[in-house]
Amino acid sequence: MSDSDDRHGATVGQILLPIDGRSGMEAPVQFESLDAMWTADGLSRGERWTAWYRRSTTPQQRADQRLFDSVVQRVLDTVDMYRGPEAYRRSQQALTRSQCWLFAVVWYASEVDNGGHRQFYDNSTGIVWRDARDGFEAFELPRFAEVLSASAERMGGAPPLEREPRQDLLDRLRPDFGDLDTRFYALDEGRALKALLIRYVLAHPVAFAVDELGG
Repeated sequence: MSDSDDRHGATVGQILLPIDGRSGMEAPVQFESLDAMWTADGLSRGERWTAWYRRSTTPQQRADQRLFDSVVQRVLDTVDMYRGPEAYRRSQQALTRSQCWLFAVVWYASEVDNGGHRQFYDNSTGIVWRDARDGFEAFELPRFAEVLSASAERMGGAPPLEREPRQDLLDRLRPDFGDLDTRFYALDEGRALKALLIRYVLAHPVAFAVDELGG
């Protein structure tokens, strides 16, 4: 963190928390240590997280994340993965190839982080497996691509994009993804994947139509 915060003038070691996040009031609650923050009375979990986030990031990092979140939100609002392959591809037509890959990578990571590769393939999200693999390769993240590709091999090499056939295959093969889940978690330790994706998006604004977001 820099020596001063852009809004509140916090010094290093202080943790700042806006008193009223809804109104955007400038007056902060200040804590001199992490212990003081986590043991303070009257703060919700979300408020404690906000305080930690402000202490752990610079103003530029927060601006970069807001831009990235806007890019991600647009693709999440656009792509339909719930009505089968045809609807999935049709909904992608308004996006760039990179945006489609980002959608897939974000959903793959979210599902594996939440319940492992079995959950990923069992849910509707399994439809994105090929785009997620291609996205990891395009975003120069080969180790993530290797984990995903290995999981697909345990699903016969080319898991069906349709959910029911994929679920039937999952039940029939009963693949063990435990080691691949562990490899993914190790690669993503400390939310490393999101940081890598933010860096890539910022370095390729045209590919992600950042200008359309006012970036």
